[in-house]
Amino acid sequence: MNVAENLKLTFIGLFLAAGFGMLLLPKRASMDALLARMDGEFPNVRQISTSELADRMSAGETLPLFDVRTAQEFDASHLPGAKFLDAASTTLRATALVHPAPATNVLYCSVGFRAAEMAELLTAAGHSNVVVLRGSIFQWAREGRRLAAASDRPLIHPHSYLYTHLVPVEQRLELPGSLLFLNHIPRAERYRVALGATLLLFFLVWESLAPAYRWFSDAGRRFGHGWRNYLLGFINVILAGLFFVQLWIFASKWADARNFGLLNAVTLPAWLRILIAVIVLDAWTYAWHRLNHRIPFLWRFHRTHHTETQMDVTSAVRFHFGEIVMSGLLHVPLIILLGLKFKELLIYETLLFTVVQFHHANIRLPSALDRFVSWFIVSPGYHRVHHSSEHAEANSNFSSMLTIWDRVFRTRSEKLLTSTQPVEGFGVKGMTEPQHHTVVAMVESPLQS
Repeated sequence: MNVAENLKLTFIGLFLAAGFGMLLLPKRASMDALLARMDGEFPNVRQISTSELADRMSAGETLPLFDVRTAQEFDASHLPGAKFLDAASTTLRATALVHPAPATNVLYCSVGFRAAEMAELLTAAGHSNVVVLRGSIFQWAREGRRLAAASDRPLIHPHSYLYTHLVPVEQRLELPGSLLFLNHIPRAERYRVALGATLLLFFLVWESLAPAYRWFSDAGRRFGHGWRNYLLGFINVILAGLFFVQLWIFASKWADARNFGLLNAVTLPAWLRILIAVIVLDAWTYAWHRLNHRIPFLWRFHRTHHTETQMDVTSAVRFHFGEIVMSGLLHVPLIILLGLKFKELLIYETLLFTVVQFHHANIRLPSALDRFVSWFIVSPGYHRVHHSSEHAEANSNFSSMLTIWDRVFRTRSEKLLTSTQPVEGFGVKGMTEPQHHTVVAMVESPLQS
């Protein structure tokens, strides 16, 4: 490897290190900054100040209080008289606990974000008598107000290492740094990461026990191949985490606050909204995929994925970050026009990645089962045709999750590549040599003719 290649790899490594540092160790914000952010993210959620709540309680008014955190946080300390309402509770469970009008239900958590999310769910379910305690239990404690606890000494659970500076030192519950770090990652993101890691391990084991093709002569070659793909995937994770997730949340909140978009035009049950969102988003994914093959400029970026000649589960993340940037930006108008909630987008992306890992995996399925599965979702044999080096085959089977789009738009191939067929013919002609599959070569792929 020459000096230039080493310098490029060093730059990529520094970018990855800096990016993960920014993702996992963001700057700690002040209480005022956090509350301002909450006002922007939840403009329609009503709030009550700690002083107003204290005055009304002192006057003898009965206000139902609900602690929207975890059981561990509630046990450490809570507002006097508060009931526990798990932050992960469904709308049905929360609705069963809150009091009907004219009672004013007060929700709180650490700062207010989890309580505001719950308030949005309850408001959508018809409970207009829900308010969030501004600053929540942290602000209540900072003002020296009384707390209750299961133990004799109420201590405040800081929830995340980002919040420890907001809690008075003498009242802060000391917790392991690993727990504070884990709590920093949103619950939905923890589930997504756990699911992705579980599926990766599952398919890696399956590929080892019953591979469709024996690509690698030893574990070292297999590890090197997978690690290069995941380095590219890590770059995409950083870009999505630093830029696009917050942008998508903003677009979703903007549409929701103005009741804008297709899904906001009519009142629909939550399950039907999710179903429509999944179908429409998958149709868009099909269209975007097809455009990446049709437009030469887009193909220069997308072919990084198609240069893969030894497909396995790690190939599911082998995408050029230029393609991810363009796709991420186009998601913004799509979210606004559809009136998508961020959770609906998250559900689709989770389903999509699950299926993408499945159909890229180097696993062996009986031909009859593979063909049956391919009538509903993309199967391994179905997707291998799309990775053929033959132009006509690569320009078929564009579906990423639901295969109905290939049938509707007549891009479905009747061919099915199973483990009984030869392995030759995957990749992009002219880009099959080892030098085309280094990390640097994959990054520079769009610059190549």
